[in-house]
Amino acid sequence: SMAFVDYGQRLRLTGHIWACDPVTNPYEFDFGEYLREDGLSGYATAKIEDVALLGETRDLQSLAIRVRRAIAARIDLLFPSSAGLVRALVLGDRSLLSDEMREALSATGTAHLISISGLHVSVLALLLSFILGRFMRRSWANGLSLLLLGVYGALIGLRPPYVRALVMFAIFSFAPYTGYPSDPITRLGAAMLALLLVRPMAVMDAGFILSFAASAGILLLTAPLESLLGMRRALSRKPSADPVKRRFQRLTRYFLTLLSASLAAQLATLPCVIAIFGVQSIVSIPFNLVCVPLCMLGYQLALIALLLSLPLLPAAMLLARLPDALLRALTAIAQWSALLPVTSLRIGRYPLALVALHVALMLAASELSRVPERLRRFLPLSLMLVAALASLNTFAMSWPFSVTFLDAGQADCAILRSRGHTYMIDAGDTYTPAWDYLGATCLHLDGIFLTHPHADHAGGLSDVLTAFKPDAIYIPVGWYDQPDIAPSVAEGMALAEKLGVPIVALSTGDAVALSRDATLTVYGPDADLRPDDTNDLSLLTLVTCQDQKLLFTGDLTEKGEPERIPDADILKVAHHGSGKASSLRFLEACTPAIAVISVGENNYGHPSEDTLERLFDVGAGVWLTRECGAITMTLRGGRWHIKTYLEVSHALE
Repeated sequence: SMAFVDYGQRLRLTGHIWACDPVTNPYEFDFGEYLREDGLSGYATAKIEDVALLGETRDLQSLAIRVRRAIAARIDLLFPSSAGLVRALVLGDRSLLSDEMREALSATGTAHLISISGLHVSVLALLLSFILGRFMRRSWANGLSLLLLGVYGALIGLRPPYVRALVMFAIFSFAPYTGYPSDPITRLGAAMLALLLVRPMAVMDAGFILSFAASAGILLLTAPLESLLGMRRALSRKPSADPVKRRFQRLTRYFLTLLSASLAAQLATLPCVIAIFGVQSIVSIPFNLVCVPLCMLGYQLALIALLLSLPLLPAAMLLARLPDALLRALTAIAQWSALLPVTSLRIGRYPLALVALHVALMLAASELSRVPERLRRFLPLSLMLVAALASLNTFAMSWPFSVTFLDAGQADCAILRSRGHTYMIDAGDTYTPAWDYLGATCLHLDGIFLTHPHADHAGGLSDVLTAFKPDAIYIPVGWYDQPDIAPSVAEGMALAEKLGVPIVALSTGDAVALSRDATLTVYGPDADLRPDDTNDLSLLTLVTCQDQKLLFTGDLTEKGEPERIPDADILKVAHHGSGKASSLRFLEACTPAIAVISVGENNYGHPSEDTLERLFDVGAGVWLTRECGAITMTLRGGRWHIKTYLEVSHALE
């Protein structure tokens, strides 16, 4: 067990230091870049038996860790029903939140509530200034509030969104005393500069990007949106003399302001959200209108209960029931959202030109521009047109007939496109690159073909289904009769059934129309075939488009090769180039001009020298994903154009 290893302890260990693997697929998550954002260049691993505990450090960081532990223990005591949420809100610790809760918050566009950011700082700053302002001058109250916010930030970790809000609060509070009152844009720019001077790599951090983009959107777009939606009159109305009406006016003003700010932030961050998550929540506005007040009120009351628990624990436990109930309601709303049939919209990734256009339109719509107000108020709507252009661009990318063989390591995964339709042939292993690639290049997945139920061909199905619901999943007949279906594959198929995805069994002679001019024909397995080796259950499929033919073979061995073998221009070589597959008879019947071997580092000797020799003998140029990274072949003018992600000048010959 690793239970004795904890934050703040000093260890002596013997292990291995690893450099991060390079990115070999378009849009793939770059773990090395992720580490570099924190000033790291690699990572280390060690066996637990090679670790010796030397004791705990006695510095400020270890003190902060001990304080965090004490606060976490007190949270668990005070808030038994919502400890996970309170920990996330107060400490930024999301370890107790379930995956379902995180997914629900993300789907409803309210995940920012559990990421300590400008909203939390604003609430804290207002609360502190209000309380301290009762006992001291405003300048002293602001100064002490800033000091307390700084200590709190050091305790929870100075994340970019928190630092941004802290710097903006400092400038807002003290600029008037210098004789140079600042505007919000200046404060935002100063916060960005201060953060980048300390952490230049923060510019690559998703939290940094989303935080500043959302803040810029609120500052630039709120006014034109209020004008567009006709909110100006309600927001500028004089307070009523009637106390009841006055409270109603304040409540109305609050929700209108929250509505316009939420919409402004959502529009401003759209390119960033699509680049990071691939989808935009379409229910975030109504959910934020309900969840933000619930969450922030619960947050303030939870902080008060925590402070009260120091001198008066029984009173604090009584008070804690109210925020506990508020956050239980928030949890119930999030869980209810999981029942909604649709919560998000997939939008195409913005190319650089459209990002620039998006930013230009934001500036033109703001009060900083000289565009007449009667025109400026409508410019926020043009941001939605830019999103439509981004989706149109993604759709256009999938129009030419093409196939991309992703570098899935010692696994298979290919993406096929034709006239706006997208299909996947095999899903790779767990942690498949298909999730990142499809998320950036695909609006809808028409179908998934799984050649056989081994993990290196279908283990990534679950990951893909978390982002896409295909129209159908195609498997070979006899799939469920196999005794060695990998657990990850069974999990993926169970998820597909839960999502209601049709599962279609294919056998020799079946055909699937992929698009108006592309067809997939099945050459194996036979309907009555029950092979001893699951590899020989593999779908043998020929894709035809404009007289060009691609043959996909799964892990078919020489023993399982059928009598009838089609001719093909491109061959996905069977079983990662194994010597027991791709017989000379098979290759002489197929006569491929191009052969692609999906292979990674392995102990099997793949690809076999014998297989390579047979491929060379029939005149095939051989491309290996291990050497080329992702390999994309596009059909233009009746000719194949080959592009590799890594720099490779030509095929093996």
